[in-house]
Formats: sequence, C-alpha cells, structure tokens
Amino acid sequence: MHLLNEVFENTVRSGLGLSLTGVKGPVRDKMKKDGFLQKIGEENFFMSIQEAVDKFDGVQSNDNLEPYYMQSNANV
Repeated sequence: MHLLNEVFENTVRSGLGLSLTGVKGPVRDKMKKDGFLQKIGEENFFMSIQEAVDKFDGVQSNDNLEPYYMQSNANV
C-alpha cells in the first residue's frame, strides 16, 4: 500500500490521474480498509480495460451492474 500511495501521489503531482482495472477482491478490501479507495476515487476503478477506455472516450454503458468498487469479499 505504501508503494501504491507513492505512485498515486507522483501521478497527481505530475498533473496526471490514476485508474485501476481488474483489482481482485482481497486487494480492493485492503485498499478500502487503508483509505486508498476513497483517496483515488471510487469512480477510477473498472472491471476491464475496455470499460475504462469507454469511460474516458465518453461511451455510455448499457450495463446496470453494481459499480466495481462496491463489490467486496469482506465487510471492512
């Protein structure tokens, strides 16, 4: 988590953003517990690379799926 926080802070300092795809449940749970999920913004987590690309290209999805960041393996 320390390294991931450092990467995030470096991207922000550089004027860039950070989005993540395919983050597995236990890792998401740790990110949530450590506050990283809130820090990066829940809207920057995606199920797939294509979903992220579509978001940044302005493509609207027809899926009514629960947001990826809400899918958790544990209550933390």
